[in-house]
Amino acid sequence: MDNLIKNVGVWLVCVLVLSGCQSIGTEEVSWNRSALPTISEYGGESRLTVLHDGDVAMSWVEYLNDTTDQLRWTRWEGTEWSEPIAIATGSDWFVNWADFPSLTAFGDGKSMAAHWLQKSAGGTYDYEVRVSISNDGGQSWGPSFVLHQDSVPAEHGFVTLKPYGRDKLMAVWLDGRFTKVDDGAMTLRTATFDTAGNITDQVELDHRICDCCQTDLVVDGEEAMVVYRDRSQEEVRDISFVRKTADGWTEPRPVHPDKWLIAGCPVNGPAVTKNSSGYWSAWFTGAENTPKVFAARMAPGAQGFADTVRLDFGNPLGRVDMVTSGDQVYISWMENGEDGRAQICLASIDTEGLIHRQKIAKVSGARSSGFPVLVKASEQSLFLSYTKVTENGQRVAVERIDIQ
Repeated sequence: MDNLIKNVGVWLVCVLVLSGCQSIGTEEVSWNRSALPTISEYGGESRLTVLHDGDVAMSWVEYLNDTTDQLRWTRWEGTEWSEPIAIATGSDWFVNWADFPSLTAFGDGKSMAAHWLQKSAGGTYDYEVRVSISNDGGQSWGPSFVLHQDSVPAEHGFVTLKPYGRDKLMAVWLDGRFTKVDDGAMTLRTATFDTAGNITDQVELDHRICDCCQTDLVVDGEEAMVVYRDRSQEEVRDISFVRKTADGWTEPRPVHPDKWLIAGCPVNGPAVTKNSSGYWSAWFTGAENTPKVFAARMAPGAQGFADTVRLDFGNPLGRVDMVTSGDQVYISWMENGEDGRAQICLASIDTEGLIHRQKIAKVSGARSSGFPVLVKASEQSLFLSYTKVTENGQRVAVERIDIQ
């Protein structure tokens, strides 16, 4: 057994057994939850984000008909959602259960950016990342531009956008510009762009990664960390990270050596966040034919992740997200249920190393249910969005979870 918890600086313990690191001190709790009013009539692919003034905004794709989709956004106004605003509409979009659009605010307090995926050629996965910018608080949106500059008709997506200073956003994405050549692999790339759409700082971060797993990014001043699913020549697909420091971007390093050997993409990306105790990452793995959800911490000043802890109830689907609130870290994921459906689960890790867990909501386990998204709404609450699938179609659902 690793060293026991000594103080806030060392929160977790890892019990080494054949099946990997196991959690200790686990308790089931009952956070108070309430459903927020429905704003989507028939849609999905929701994302939540916190705006400059602290309000929570949500973007999602509304399915207007069999061929036309519309990206919309709304703001939570305390008791109801604001009137939805259309960002863009298209009949040539790539709409996918796992690779969904987003809305992000710049640090200047008035500018916002949204991205979506649009077909660029006739191939099934020939699509590009389109970005539109609003400089009036999201009321009107400018002409879109392509985030990547390669002009290759191939897959580009799984984008994460985060504020970078006052007037820039940092973007990371999966870039398929080399996938149509012999032995070409998916790459991980980054760039920044400003409120006028000027693209700078274009860098390839990893030349061979998993083809269709989500990325995540956290920015802290001039520093940043990206987590993603890597891909070795032997088809080991574990989670890696790269960091931006004063010296530039680091070389990729593993978050944890799960050694998951899988020939195809599992469509199950990681999450990352940061608080006073360091960087945190959460992820799904199917290594050793046993599905698991893990979290791990990189302490301030450390060069890698440690303190790995298992969170799931025993049969997870993955689809993780995570957020911090003070000293607490909250992680959401999906778990296979006993009745054939799935359940969204929530866990928190506190300063005593205790893991609190709760099964939040029953949902469809199908791909159409998408990926739950978690955001800190206030010091007292989190918002959780997901896609509710019924016999009559699907729509976005949002719940408030009281954490104090």
